Amino acid sequence: MKRKNLSVLLDVLFFGAIILFIGASFFTFMRSNSRRILEQNNSFIESVTEQTGNRINDLISMAQSNVEIMGHLYGAAMPRPEVDSEMLQEMTEQSPFDYVEFISQDGIDLTADGRTADLKDREYFLDGMAGNSGKCVVYNSRITHETLMIFYTPFYFEDEIIGVLSGIMRGDTVYEILTSSYFGVQASSYLLERNGNVIISAGDETNPENLLDTMTAAQEMLSDADRQKLLTALAQGTSTSFNYNGAEGAGSAYITALQDGDWMLAQYFPSSLTRSMSRNANSAGIWLEIRLIAAFLCYLLYLILKNQSQKRRLVSENQEISRIVDAITLLFTRFSLVDLENDTYEYLEKEGCSAPQTGTYSDLVRYLDAHYLPGEGGEKMSRLISGDYVQEHLTEDVPYLQWEYEIDMEGHRWENISVLCLKRKNGVPVRVLYAIQDVTALKEEELQIRTALKNASAAAEAANHAKSDFLARMSHDIRTARP
Repeated sequence: MKRKNLSVLLDVLFFGAIILFIGASFFTFMRSNSRRILEQNNSFIESVTEQTGNRINDLISMAQSNVEIMGHLYGAAMPRPEVDSEMLQEMTEQSPFDYVEFISQDGIDLTADGRTADLKDREYFLDGMAGNSGKCVVYNSRITHETLMIFYTPFYFEDEIIGVLSGIMRGDTVYEILTSSYFGVQASSYLLERNGNVIISAGDETNPENLLDTMTAAQEMLSDADRQKLLTALAQGTSTSFNYNGAEGAGSAYITALQDGDWMLAQYFPSSLTRSMSRNANSAGIWLEIRLIAAFLCYLLYLILKNQSQKRRLVSENQEISRIVDAITLLFTRFSLVDLENDTYEYLEKEGCSAPQTGTYSDLVRYLDAHYLPGEGGEKMSRLISGDYVQEHLTEDVPYLQWEYEIDMEGHRWENISVLCLKRKNGVPVRVLYAIQDVTALKEEELQIRTALKNASAAAEAANHAKSDFLARMSHDIRTARP
């Protein structure tokens, strides 16, 4: 029972190990698949961000060139150093800007619709008055109260700077460029300064003021390595890809510097889409695993049914063998399994024998030798059953050895011994089976028959002698009788 329970336990452990192996393999497959999709999305978002960046660079270059050309042309064509709202309206209509404004030498800003504001403290005004052209961002404009991108240039009249001309773009123009979706899912894009301040964002309902603060405030959003990559890119004005943890899992992102490196562009591949792509890619693996498990369970069921069938067959065979063995045991009184190679023996059945159940075979032969009665031919039985004799005479072409002997052990009786080979090594028997049959009754009947035959033979011989004597006397009498 213990051996059977151990076998069942081993089978359960084996099949459990297979299930664990399939599960571990599938888990590894899913992780590898998710990593591959994330790397694929990293490459994709890098390409898209670079393309979007090129479009924004073209817009910046065009806007900067446009404001410089307008400043040069209108400055050269003016009859006197005066800029009015009508001129600014004309410039607005002929340019890509939402507004064109002019800041006079005293820092008063004039718009096309005639509004004014004091901007003498604006850095771009001071830089323009110093003779430089450039761009900047104004958050919460004093006139329109919105975030504006300003492209400025010094305004000359007869080689003298009389103010600063600025072309102003609202966020709508760049917003259209930033807006993008992947497979129907809105992506998040950000135009920002090197300090992380967001100029314009698209696809992010939270409208963060500073992307760096948002990304680094939640420790779980970025790993230490990706956080450092983002900080380095912003600090040095370089490009890099990084991964983030969104609301629906891991996502890919890329940040790149624009034109002169003052502004940066960051775009995020939606984590929800990455998750959906991973789920779709893993679904094939899931179905494969289901099929593998189903096949494995079918095979397991097959093995169970086959095992049950084999058990039934074995039970039937064992019952048949048991009947055969029971029948054989009625014929044989003792069975002994002998290992000639190791000189050992074991009695399987030991009726009518006082020898030990197991032991050394040569000792058993010596023990039995004292109980054998001399045979008719004078051959000692102990020699015939010795290991050397059996190995010499039980050759491959001899199916068995058989002798009949008289023994005095647990009573006087006649026995018949048959020796069959069970195993050979290099053609020599090393394991043999001794089957001993008690033939005392048969031998006594045989002796009785022999005695009866001997007596009958003697009677017949006596009768024959009497007949011969009678005939001889009759013949003598006939010859000697007188006529």
